[in-house]
Parts: sequence; structure tokens; C-alpha cells
Amino acid sequence: MPPIPPLFTLSIEPSGSIICTQPSPKVYLLTFQSPPDNRTTTAFCETFSLALNIIEHKYPRGVLVTTSAIGKFYSNGLDYENAIKTKGFMQDNLYPLWRKLLTYPMPTVALINGHAFAAGFMTAMFHDYRIMNPHKGFLCLNELDFGAPLKPPMASIFRQKLPRPETYRTMVLESKRFKALEALREEIIDGVGGWEETKTFIEESKLVGKGDSGVYGRLKEEMWRETVGLLDEDEKAAQEYEDGRATANEARAEDALKIVKEWEKDGPQLAASPLLTLLELLINKAFKHSIDTGPKDLAPTSFRRLQSSAQTVDEIGPEAFLFVVHTPTDAEEDLRVFATASAKRRTGKTFDPQIELVSQFKMLQSNDLDLNVEQWELMLMAVDPTVQKQGLAGKVLVLVEEEIRRRTAGNGKEVQTVLTTAKEHNEQFYSRRGHGTTGEIKVEAGTGGNVKRFTILELMKRL
Repeated sequence: MPPIPPLFTLSIEPSGSIICTQPSPKVYLLTFQSPPDNRTTTAFCETFSLALNIIEHKYPRGVLVTTSAIGKFYSNGLDYENAIKTKGFMQDNLYPLWRKLLTYPMPTVALINGHAFAAGFMTAMFHDYRIMNPHKGFLCLNELDFGAPLKPPMASIFRQKLPRPETYRTMVLESKRFKALEALREEIIDGVGGWEETKTFIEESKLVGKGDSGVYGRLKEEMWRETVGLLDEDEKAAQEYEDGRATANEARAEDALKIVKEWEKDGPQLAASPLLTLLELLINKAFKHSIDTGPKDLAPTSFRRLQSSAQTVDEIGPEAFLFVVHTPTDAEEDLRVFATASAKRRTGKTFDPQIELVSQFKMLQSNDLDLNVEQWELMLMAVDPTVQKQGLAGKVLVLVEEEIRRRTAGNGKEVQTVLTTAKEHNEQFYSRRGHGTTGEIKVEAGTGGNVKRFTILELMKRL
């Protein structure tokens, strides 16, 4: 069979070209080569876009197929140096090419003859269909390997087109290289083969003529609205978004580092301290005293607030601080603990009284925390029964609130303390100190061994 004469040929600087042929009626084959590996340079993108414009405006609607004349590569992605040094490369060169492919007014097929990596793989994804050589080549997003984040439209095209999030996860977070048959199983591509198989695919799918009604491109524009919108963002808006996200991430990292440093200072110190066992004994002793002297039958007298010293450390955790009132001695045999209280900063959640009861006296939260509010949970408040009724509990509570104020000074947020407690035992103590009820839940008799019904309150105080 004699060679098919080209409809037109375009040069890609410095030594490449795009040749357009028509191997079947209304099937336009764009074959590009930009040695050594078809990088998406400025010249490549501009010439590719020009070829698409010529076919759209000079020839009848049909089907567009793109492939490479370089056997090893469909495209090996960005020329990173070119992308960095060319001002506005993404918005002025790469994104317009991708948008044109994504919304092209006729079906598009990427005939992937070899490797398609990073931006080369993305370019194939902006086509409607993909047929891949079953004998050689990988599909791979290798940004993880060379330390480049995915820009919003780069991530969006995979998020919208891949049928399974597990595939997307493996692709992005593992830089997995997909061979053709595996890519077919994961529905990344639509078939395997070369030109003859692509021709058969086009005929069996009856793609020629799909663009004749004039709405094909508009339908795709609406189908892929999210990605189209991200491609259309102007450079300033896109940069402001990325800068804002980077600033927010830096702030989160700084906060996390502070938390780790506090944990390094406080957590191991508490775990190794002789106070730990005494704290567990004090809290259980005070809790039992509250049950014994409060309304009868609300909880079994055998109930222990803490089951082990490890539980004490776990409940305090890296987001918390702890005050302990004890005898002024370093000698373990002379140590005695009189009172304790701690507070834990909540991150990302807020109290909800309608959430399930986790234990008789504890509810956990599930609502997203208001970004303008910082909440601290008061916990493990206990005073030795032998020194109660002397104002020690109130003084320790004041110390906790002062420390919270110190830690949150200048953050510009409303600061709240929150806790849950049994109404029948502790409501008056906290209400006299400015805590208001924000919710409650009724605990039916028989829950966890209690004989009578009782009420758990959610309390909050603005500092």
C-alpha cells in the first residue's frame, strides 16, 4: 500500500514536526515527533494547538487520532526547565492545548505507542479515548519521584475520568507504572493495539459522525466542568490559590511541630514520673467518692474511672497539659497528690450531645469545628476527698483557664472550654464558675450498670 499523502505538515522547533494524514474517511491522524522523547515544550504545545485548529476549521467533522513517530515514547512529559523559564507557560501554552483536546468538537483518540509519563500521560487523558500498545510502554504519574505537586487541573482530569479511587490513589501516591493490560483492567484505557485496532475501535463505536450535530464539544465542556473551570483560571487567581494553600500548610506544620515539642517535653516526662500511679489512684478515689456521696444508684460503686496508668497517659495525649498539686518533695516515698486537672485542645471536631455515649460519663464529638473557634476540653479533674470543700478544685480550675489563655493569646479566635459531666453530681460546681449548658443526653437505667436514669450535660464556657 503506498504511503498516505499528508493533509498538512507543521514544524516543531528545533527539529520536530506534526504530520496530519487521513487514513480513513474523516479520520484525521496527527503523528508528532519532537526528539528525543516528545516533551511538552512551548513549541510542542503551540504546534499541536495549531494542528487542532486547522483540522477543526478546514476539514469536515470526523475523528481525531494522535500518536507518536518516536517508537519508545508517546510523550515523556514536561521539559521542566522550559516550563520554569517560560513565563505563563501553564496558562498560555499547556492548559489551552489540554482544554482544546478536552472540549474538541469531534471524538479524540490517543493511540499510545510507547511510554506516557507525567504531563504526557495527562495529555492522553485529555482525549476522549485511549488505545495502548500492548507490547511496550508504561503509563505513569511520577511526580512523587521527582518532588513535584500536581496542579489542580492535572489532578482533576484523573479524579473525573478514573472510575475507581483506588486506581487514582495507586497512580498518585505510589507512582505505579501501568502496562497496557493492567491499564485496560483499571479502565484507564479503552483498548489495546496499534493503528488497525484503533481503526476497528472507531468503526465499532461508530465515532465518525458523532460531531456532526454541532454539540459534541459543548457536551464535553459540561461533562468535565470541574476540570475546564480549573484550566480557565487566570494565572493570578491560580497563583493566589497555590500561595494561600502553601501558607496555610506552613502554618499547620508549625502548629504540629509545637505540639510535638510539647509532647516531647510533657508526654514522656509524665509516663516516667512516679506521679503517674498516684494520679491514677487519686482520680479513681475522687470518682468513687463522688458516686458514694451523690445520688444513689446512678453508677455501680465498683466502677473505676481509669483502668490503668497507660489509660491516664492516653487520655491526656499530646494536645494536653496537666496540673498536679502534690507535696513538695523529690522522695517518692513522701509524695502525695492532692489535686489534678488537665485540658486538651480539640482539633477539627466539636462536642455534640446527640452522639453515642461512649461510657457512663463520657461523650465524644463528631461535628466539624468552627475555624474561628478554638475549643479546649477539661478533663481528669479530681481532688482528694480528704481536702475537699476547701476551694482547691476552683483554684486548680482557674490555673487551667489561665494556662489556656496563655497558650491561645493572639490567635484571634474565640476560645472556649468544654466538658461533659453528670448533671446530678457536678452541675452546680461548674455553673457557679461560668459554664453554661449547651446540650444534654438522657442515660436510661441499665446502661453500663446504673440503676437509675441520669443526665449527662455538655457544658461550655467562653474565656
